[in-house]
Amino acid sequence: MSATTERQTMAEFVTAHGVKLTAQKWYENPYMDGSAKMDNWRCTLRCGRRSMLVYFSKGFGLKGERPDVAEVLDCLASDSADLETSKSFEEWAAQYGYDLSRKAERTFKMCEKQAAALRRVLGNDAFEALLWNVGR
Repeated sequence: MSATTERQTMAEFVTAHGVKLTAQKWYENPYMDGSAKMDNWRCTLRCGRRSMLVYFSKGFGLKGERPDVAEVLDCLASDSADLETSKSFEEWAAQYGYDLSRKAERTFKMCEKQAAALRRVLGNDAFEALLWNVGR
């Protein structure tokens, strides 16, 4: 896949790269405090033969609405783009309003791992296109 500088919609990106999602209702999001009362999903994102596991949560008012691939990709892309534009944990934490606690650092590291997994699943060119050339 080659990088493109053309703007795409999320639907166009998903179709062009053959990204698929399966979502299973889950009891909690292990990365979010207080998520047991939320609408939690254990999702597998696939692109070709590569896949990644991601936990995804929705607010209280959306009970039972299964996430779609565009929704999950949008969230991952947003988190990944914020990491790419931050020069350090401290800058990232300030951007999100976190204090410089170990808990915030764990969240930062989890976001880094998810961004790396997303890059691996999509490939570098598609990952970059998702972050910078797809309308969200």
